[in-house]
Amino acid sequence: QELTDVPVAYIHKPWEMTVLEQQFCNTFIGEDYPAPIINTKKTGKRAGDILWKMKEDKIVQQDAYRILKRHTLANRKVWDEPGHTLANRNNFD
Repeated sequence: QELTDVPVAYIHKPWEMTVLEQQFCNTFIGEDYPAPIINTKKTGKRAGDILWKMKEDKIVQQDAYRILKRHTLANRKVWDEPGHTLANRNNFD
């Protein structure tokens, strides 16, 4: 009900409407529809940075190889070592 008059372009992110657009559709962010609680761009970037940094962790690397070894073909190429396959990489079980 609260987004009935909001244009389709903003239906998933109504808080991105300008004040003029809010007036036009008579839906005001913070009054008729709650304002966002967090900044999704900022927190999404932070989460992505944290996850990307985890890629360097030795335990994460070992677990990645364990998962690949179990769930892919034995002759699949390992992405960070040219010519190596999971079949000839036996140090992670």
